[in-house]
Amino acid sequence: MPRIITAPFHPDLECRLADEVRSAKRDDPLRPLAILVPSHQLARRVKWLLAVEEGLTLLDVHVLTFHQLAVKVISDVRPEAMPHAVNPAFREQLLRSLVYRAIPGVDVFRDWTEMHGVWAGVWATIQDLKESGV
Repeated sequence: MPRIITAPFHPDLECRLADEVRSAKRDDPLRPLAILVPSHQLARRVKWLLAVEEGLTLLDVHVLTFHQLAVKVISDVRPEAMPHAVNPAFREQLLRSLVYRAIPGVDVFRDWTEMHGVWAGVWATIQDLKESGV
């Protein structure tokens, strides 16, 4: 029977999360376990905490964002309904194209159009700002 535990993330709860994972894996190390978090940043933090800081083996432990869970559920239930994936190169080209077209609000990026690798950094910054709720 699945067991669901919810709590807002707080640094003081990190030890408790590690204890829960340890407890869930104690009797059956192959038991699948899913941990849901709201952002990619928090997913990276949880993986680092469990694997590196706590030394846990993450065999069949899935740390997913809410978006990743939604994509997984949709692909399992109705694979034909899955939207086409957009890769990072497409996003970078989209940003570059918006600057070239001089849409309002992108003037600050005009001098960056010939810089190699800048668009990946700009896109990562946009994602970080979005995930942090800015």
